[in-house]
Amino acid sequence: MKNNYRIINFLRQLFSSLYWMVVTYLVVGTFINIMGLIFADFPLANLSHFYFIEEVKFSVDISYKLFGGGLFNGESEAIMHFTEIQSGEFSYRLFSFIDKTLVMTILFFLFKNAHELFDNLTDSFKLGSSFSHKNYKNIRQIGFCFMCIWIYKLLNGILFSQFLLKDMTVQGVDVKFYLDIYEVSGLIIALIIFAFAEVYRAGVVMQEESELTI
Repeated sequence: MKNNYRIINFLRQLFSSLYWMVVTYLVVGTFINIMGLIFADFPLANLSHFYFIEEVKFSVDISYKLFGGGLFNGESEAIMHFTEIQSGEFSYRLFSFIDKTLVMTILFFLFKNAHELFDNLTDSFKLGSSFSHKNYKNIRQIGFCFMCIWIYKLLNGILFSQFLLKDMTVQGVDVKFYLDIYEVSGLIIALIIFAFAEVYRAGVVMQEESELTI
């Protein structure tokens, strides 16, 4: 029991630190985003990152030496993963501002609920109780945060791959991005958290029935 309490207390301190780091990041990041929205030449003003876009394969000239003296000189297939665009136009700076603000807000609520969860668990251990409705709500809200991240990544990828990126060339080679429909890790994480939340809720109900029986 004492070991469990130490682990929970350690996690409480860890997520408390992470929560305040995210709060600081949110404040500083919001200031930077506002400056980038107003001033086109401000550092990071013209960067928009995007997600969920399939890597593109294309042939390029490559030469390399292998251990032992082997030599290759010719064409080989390379993979490009595009991570950001650069544009000084206000519409793209506005999109960058909305994008980063949304991501930071979701992260804020994610770590806020994790912080509250382990705070509540610590208090529950002190009172000799393992389950509470507050913890159940925190776990579900963490699941919703992961779900929101996955949905936003999906919409973001559709926007860039289908509407924004056109006529792109890399070293004279035409490339086309497609939405990576197989990227479902975020959805799976959210569903697992929802499943754990329902198991935890069952524990809350069993604890309440036990207390009523006593």
